[in-house]
Amino acid sequence: MTTFKDATGKEHTLTLTVGAAMRIKAKHGIDLLKIETDGNLELFSKMTLDLEKQAVVIADLMGLDKTASDEFIANLDGQTIADSQRAFFEELVSFFLSTGQTAKARVITQNRLILAKANEIQAESVDKAAEEAISGLTTSGVTRGDAPDA
Repeated sequence: MTTFKDATGKEHTLTLTVGAAMRIKAKHGIDLLKIETDGNLELFSKMTLDLEKQAVVIADLMGLDKTASDEFIANLDGQTIADSQRAFFEELVSFFLSTGQTAKARVITQNRLILAKANEIQAESVDKAAEEAISGLTTSGVTRGDAPDA
């Protein structure tokens, strides 16, 4: 059981059980119990990059009904998304460690590190592109006061 708080301070609990994993598989096609297989790992990775899909899976993992799920998703802010993602990863790792499946726990941990590195690389790329754009404007003689109207 892993918890996180939303923007209103309400605490939410994620619990991965075999039944919850079966629900996720039936509804979203992601077999959390066989996460290490290529197809599932790819689906899992894509899901963690798709914030809407991730929110739906997390709501399903919490066992929320349609109304509660819609309310939970509608009230997600950036920090809650980050906290729920952290809790989701922690719950998966905890589940696999508790069942003695350390290899699967490592797959989840490595996937989380890969996603963090991908985000870091993407941010660096955006920063570099912005610096080059600014540099290009200043070297071409365009300054803030000289910029043409859009």
